Amino acid sequence: MRWLKWLRWPLRSAVALALAAAAVVVWVLGTEGGLRWALGFAPPEIALEGPRGALWRTVSFDRVAFQGSEARNVALEVDLLALFSDTIAVEFLRIDSLTLRRPEASSEKSETPLPFRIRVADAQVKSLVFEGYEIHDLQAEYSGSASGHEAQASFSAAGARARLKGCYQKAQISIDAELQAVNLAVIDPGLPQTALNASLNARGSRCLFLAPFRPGAAEH
Repeated sequence: MRWLKWLRWPLRSAVALALAAAAVVVWVLGTEGGLRWALGFAPPEIALEGPRGALWRTVSFDRVAFQGSEARNVALEVDLLALFSDTIAVEFLRIDSLTLRRPEASSEKSETPLPFRIRVADAQVKSLVFEGYEIHDLQAEYSGSASGHEAQASFSAAGARARLKGCYQKAQISIDAELQAVNLAVIDPGLPQTALNASLNARGSRCLFLAPFRPGAAEH
């Protein structure tokens, strides 16, 4: 069958192209060289210093900065398979220090919703500073899309421990907060030593109706 001989070359070419494509994918996803090549497509206003690792595994940076905010010693792992379901999924995120600044006001207003979902399963930040306020040992989870947002976090600040949980779905907002071992003397040395506990619950749509605080025992 002479026609089979003619099919050999197209088949061999197709197999060779498939192998070459697979090799490129393995290089991009599984090597540090592929990581650096992929980062070349990142927006120029994002600073990514000291990249290490591979896209298919853990990726680390010495410094990540954007519009005045910066993070030091960053490590994260992204679930690449989740991209097929239009989801950017971060399996874990570790940051030694994070400094946040308010972005500059822009005259251009865009309300175009994100075309994908974002999910951060496990984020831990040792130190976070925003507008002069510092918190420690932040642990957080977040999921959000154009339809709504949901987040929960716990952290310590001024010797106290706080837990927060918030949800925004279909113009409905809910917030739950809990504070433990609040020492007023840490906030103002002129105040007495305390160990206050308090909780707050808020539910609403356009306006939030706050439930009263439920203070716990105080120690002087």
